[in-house]
Amino acid sequence: MKVTATVDLKKQTMSSLSAMRKHNEHDPNIKHRNMQIYFEDTELNKHYDLLDLNDTLEKVYGGLIEERNARTEEQFKNGKYSFNQYQERKTNLKKWLDNNGKPKTAFTTWVVTFGNAESNLEILDNLGVKYELRKVKSEHGFIERPFILGDDRQKWAKFWQTIYLSYARGFNRGDFGFKITAVDVHLDEGGAPHAHFESVNCGKTAKGKASYNLNSAIKKSLIGFNSKVSSDTRVNLQTFRDVVDITLVQRVSKQAIIDYGVNLNLVMYRKKSKHKGLDMEEYKQRQASLEEIRRNQEIIDSQKAELKEIKEQTSRLKAENERLSAENQNMINNTKHIENTLRSVLSDENILPKEDEPVYYFDGLKPPVFLGSVREFIEMSKEKFYKYISRGNEQYNNTNRGNEIKEFTLAGVEHLEKWKKELRGYCENLHDKVLSGVGSVKALFINPSEFDFRVERIFSDYVTHDSRKLENLRNFDPVQEGKNVATHYIQQERGKQIR
Repeated sequence: MKVTATVDLKKQTMSSLSAMRKHNEHDPNIKHRNMQIYFEDTELNKHYDLLDLNDTLEKVYGGLIEERNARTEEQFKNGKYSFNQYQERKTNLKKWLDNNGKPKTAFTTWVVTFGNAESNLEILDNLGVKYELRKVKSEHGFIERPFILGDDRQKWAKFWQTIYLSYARGFNRGDFGFKITAVDVHLDEGGAPHAHFESVNCGKTAKGKASYNLNSAIKKSLIGFNSKVSSDTRVNLQTFRDVVDITLVQRVSKQAIIDYGVNLNLVMYRKKSKHKGLDMEEYKQRQASLEEIRRNQEIIDSQKAELKEIKEQTSRLKAENERLSAENQNMINNTKHIENTLRSVLSDENILPKEDEPVYYFDGLKPPVFLGSVREFIEMSKEKFYKYISRGNEQYNNTNRGNEIKEFTLAGVEHLEKWKKELRGYCENLHDKVLSGVGSVKALFINPSEFDFRVERIFSDYVTHDSRKLENLRNFDPVQEGKNVATHYIQQERGKQIR
């Protein structure tokens, strides 16, 4: 008995894969484009989840993402990337698959079909399955379609479910280029029973790294089949189909013997091209024209994607410009308040409100960094805070303290919101303080090594257990330091935006 077997592969993104899954459910309450769904047989369909999709993605691509993040962090520590660039380049599985709005086609759906409507009737007769032909409406008019009767319904369904399920599991057991995560077996359509597979691409690059490319997945599968690999992807696809199609025919033959005790004597053949009237030269010209059309379409699609990316980038730059303009205007509006605060610091006899007290960042490895008043610190953005506290880090790059300073810097950014919250509580304390003379100025210190902030009237009272900290603390007077910084600010930085 001559039969056909075909496997149709299609690239998918995460979103298109979800859409295909919805379509394969054959919900009678949803209008399907495929008009040859006969819901009287939908009960015979079966869905199988073979592998957890997220776990499979993590196993296939998790190592690649971890390696990429580790390289990014190393480049950040070496000063190649700014903090913002570092945060932007760090990735995870979802972000990697999204690929900045151009989703990766890391998935493949399969439509696996054995035989056709004609061979399906012949197999039913050879296996002795009871059925009746019913006249049904199709997109081509009325046709006769077999309806399986009685107890044979479930046995017939189980026959095909077993075939397609074992076929899929065979891929998962081997070291091939696909991991099949889900299988849908359909017996309610106009043709022969067939299956839909969902798979994750598990190809390899020339250097042995994980690849989501479909052609790479096919090449890896051919290596697993011990088949010849070509430099021509079309040849590789044909070789792949030859192997998997004959495997499907063999599984049907084997299962027919197991379930029905019948040897179907199946022989696979390929249908001839529908362009029978073309000689070889005409056929080659036609194929070349189709290839040219395909290449032109790819160029158009690429240009559309580039145009979309340019529009999105323009929109992002416009939003960033508006944000910076608003921040700049806010700095201008607050200039008078800043000058009043600094003049208060310079006056030995002035009463200093809590929100105008000076704030310093001190990691014990570098001298303290003046961050402005409490009010300014609470309103400070994460980017500006990072820029303040990382100034001068480069001079420690080749020292033993270099990595530790960078770690403290990152830790400081992580704890910024916590410190802001604590300082808000400090300012909201209802007990106003009225101080005079030198003691009127307190200095507030935030410390990433302790992950807290301290309020100290005299800096030498700051509690520390590290000799390196003591070196930086010695002879440091917060009041005088505040005056020095304030004087410098008024003389050199007045009216300038601090970025």
